[in-house]
Amino acid sequence: MEPHKDWHDKEHRSYFVWEFGKVPDVVIEVVSNRKGGELSGKLKDYARMGVPYYVVFDPKKELSDDLLRIYELGFGKRYRQREDCALPDLGLSLTLWKGMFEDKEDTWLRWLDAKGALVLTGEERASKAEAEVERLRAELSRLKKRRPSKKRSK
Repeated sequence: MEPHKDWHDKEHRSYFVWEFGKVPDVVIEVVSNRKGGELSGKLKDYARMGVPYYVVFDPKKELSDDLLRIYELGFGKRYRQREDCALPDLGLSLTLWKGMFEDKEDTWLRWLDAKGALVLTGEERASKAEAEVERLRAELSRLKKRRPSKKRSK
């Protein structure tokens, strides 16, 4: 199934179990107001569906002083809140990261790989690759300058 061409529209941002054949491994809810039921109805619904991890990111602290809550499905299809930000069955973690993204300075929710390193955005990967190319060019230039020139005799 291909994403809808207007995938930013709210009605196109859903995950359909009947289309993909399984529940998602993680659901991340970004709280924007107190009306969503993230810590009540949705918590129960996702547990009943069998979603292994349920994440509530509350950047404006609408629900509590906790910016981030991570729940893991346990026995009896009940969530327990994790004390860390790990999603061990997925080999990933989440972190709150302060920085610039899409020209906005803020605290962002970011993925960490199994080693605890940030999973870079496309822009970050491109920037890192460009920096590496520049480093290699500088090194090549430096090596060329050090190499003794060979003069040809006639």
